[in-house]
Amino acid sequence: QPTLGFIMKINFSKPVTDIHRPTHTTVYTHSTDNKEWILTNTDDLLYMKPGDHVNIRFNADLAAGETGAPDATAIIINMGHDNWTVPETPSSCSASKYNYDDALAKSIMFYEAQRSGKLPDDNRIPWRGDSALDDHGANGEDLSGGWYDAGDYVKFNFPM
Repeated sequence: QPTLGFIMKINFSKPVTDIHRPTHTTVYTHSTDNKEWILTNTDDLLYMKPGDHVNIRFNADLAAGETGAPDATAIIINMGHDNWTVPETPSSCSASKYNYDDALAKSIMFYEAQRSGKLPDDNRIPWRGDSALDDHGANGEDLSGGWYDAGDYVKFNFPM
């Protein structure tokens, strides 16, 4: 099954204070004890087919007082695996060869991934966290919330 983006969880046997120059990935976050690090793919490695190989290399700094190379294990989670299904609904258009219910559900999920501001507890996009919480207008208006556009930092807010 193709990969359409991934998260890599690395568990070290010793605390690591920084990861430098990771190839094909960027550091997303790490645990407070610095033993678990989470990296996400960069755009140059967004799509991989079954059987493709990739080398992900990085340098890591050990915590003060630690000596010797740490042992590490890594798990790659395919964020593009689509195991989310929509139950079939009766429709007068059942003769169509297209599953419009599935297309609509995936469209809604796409918009959920573009949200900005304080996200709800039931956020279904694991890599999207709260963002742009301090956005304010020229007169102090609260401009947090809204949606991002095209994967860049442009955000749109429309009055409701």
